[in-house]
Amino acid sequence: MSQTASFIALAISLASVSISQLIFKARLTALSASSEIGLSIANTALAILGDKSMWIGGVFLIVGFLSWYLAMMRLPLSLMLPMSALIAPVASIGAFMLLGEHLSLAKFAAIMVIVSGAAWLGWLNA
Repeated sequence: MSQTASFIALAISLASVSISQLIFKARLTALSASSEIGLSIANTALAILGDKSMWIGGVFLIVGFLSWYLAMMRLPLSLMLPMSALIAPVASIGAFMLLGEHLSLAKFAAIMVIVSGAAWLGWLNA
């Protein structure tokens, strides 16, 4: 696997894990509003396991992990771990844009600090 392919695998990993988290959040929010969830642990587990979107989110999570390990074959952890910090900002912005969650100015500033730090560490590893 070339270095370029490794960076693509890393990007796929970050995107897939972020997408999985958005799917899980959307579905768990919807399920919690229904009467299927919250009655008991067994009913909650059955509702989650029976939800097709939760399985799709699981597939995205698995793709993210597999892509992570593919990228790990060529890229140093000193680069990959700071880049993994981008999952939280990407998921937060996605939740703001797609799920209507609130994103305060302070949270946006924190996201910019995380992104700047990951970019800086990536630049140092280049």
